[in-house]
Amino acid sequence: MTLTVAQVYGYAAVHGASTTGLRAVGVPPGGAFDLESLAAANALLGNEPTALAIELGMTRIVLHALDDGAFALAGAPSRITIGSSVTEAPTVRQVKAFEEITIDLPAYGARTYVALPGGIEGSKVGLPLRIGVELRASAPPCASVSVLACRPYRPSSDPFLAIPGPQADLFDLEGFEATAFTASSAMDRRGVRLEGRVLGAYQEIVSEPTCVGAVQVTPSGMPIILGPDGPTIGGYPKIAAIATGEVRRLAQVRPGDVVRFRLVTLEEARDLAAQCPA
Repeated sequence: MTLTVAQVYGYAAVHGASTTGLRAVGVPPGGAFDLESLAAANALLGNEPTALAIELGMTRIVLHALDDGAFALAGAPSRITIGSSVTEAPTVRQVKAFEEITIDLPAYGARTYVALPGGIEGSKVGLPLRIGVELRASAPPCASVSVLACRPYRPSSDPFLAIPGPQADLFDLEGFEATAFTASSAMDRRGVRLEGRVLGAYQEIVSEPTCVGAVQVTPSGMPIILGPDGPTIGGYPKIAAIATGEVRRLAQVRPGDVVRFRLVTLEEARDLAAQCPA
C-alpha cells in the first residue's frame, strides 16, 4: 500500500523508536513523542510497537491512496473522512485505490499516529512531510488486531509527577507545585514552554546534560519542559524532571492547556514508569 501527501497543514513526520546511546555526542533521542500511542496504532495492524508511522502534531492532512490497503490511527482523537464515511481515532480503515483520506485536527490532545501494515518504508524519518511525498507500507495488508495493546489516550487534569531537579534548591518548590501554568503556543518537539513564573534565586549554570522531561527555568522565571528533540546540554537551571511515565501526557499538551506539577520521590517515578508499556 502507498499513500501520497496531497495537503498538509501543521507538523507531520515519520517517527519510530527513540535513539539510545548517542546523547553524549549531542544527538537527542528523537523518536515518536508519544510512544504509547505509536504502539497502539501499530498494534491495530499487528506491527512491532515501534514500527515507523506518521506523527501528526495538531495537523490536518489529506492523503491519496495509490492502491488498495489499510491504515490505523491512534492517539489524540482526530476525525478521519474517506468519501462520505467519517470515523475517529483509534481505528483501522480499509481504503481503495484513488480514495482520498482526510485527517482533521484532534478534538483534544495534540498528537495522532498513522500506521501502515508492517510500518513505513524509506529514509524520511524525522523530515517534515511535504506535498507529493509517497509513504509505502513495508508489508501487505493484514487482519487488524481487535484489542489495543495500550490504553487509548484520555485527557487528564492531574498534576504531572516530577522528581526534584539538581538545582531545585534555588527555587520556591511549594510555589512551583501550587502554580497553574498555561501551555504556550511556543511549543514543538524540542520542548513545551509554559506561561507562569517560578519564584526563586535564578542563576545561570555551567552547561550540563539534560534529559527528556527536564523542567528548565529561564531567566524570566518561565519554565520549559524538554521534549525528544530537545538539547542534550543546557545552562538553564533545572527545577525538576517529569517522570518517564508522564512523557506521553507531555506529548499531548496543546496551547492553552493548564499544566501543574507534583513532586515525588525517585521510587514513585520508577513505579509509574513500570506501569507504562512504552
